[in-house]
Amino acid sequence: MGTAAQILGRYRARELDVYVGTWGPDYPDPHTNASTFAWNPDNSDAAGATGILAWRNAWDPGELTAKVDAAVTENDTAKRVEMYHDIQAGFRDTSPFAVLFQQKRQTGVADTVQNLNFGDAVSSAAYWPVTK
Repeated sequence: MGTAAQILGRYRARELDVYVGTWGPDYPDPHTNASTFAWNPDNSDAAGATGILAWRNAWDPGELTAKVDAAVTENDTAKRVEMYHDIQAGFRDTSPFAVLFQQKRQTGVADTVQNLNFGDAVSSAAYWPVTK
């Protein structure tokens, strides 16, 4: 065993057969998931791409990497949505990940509090427009 930090370090170093952990998006866009789970341009140990979950799991997503690269630069919203749906379908069929749960947080707020938005990502809470 070890501390959570030690276990996470071993996971980042590709030393574990299985890892059960949590992950959350950094910003509210499908690319935050695609670039983390379905993108891995260099699966070699030498790449040291510890921030990419596909790399941590020694998974080469093949053609999904190019699809992720194309989707992030697509300007047509409808086409971009379709591209990420396609990436997600390929990911579900081929990835080593088993997504078990999605965390949901509920917050009780008095009726007098207005414009409180905690956002859809870890760093997108907005407090400045709040009135009471």
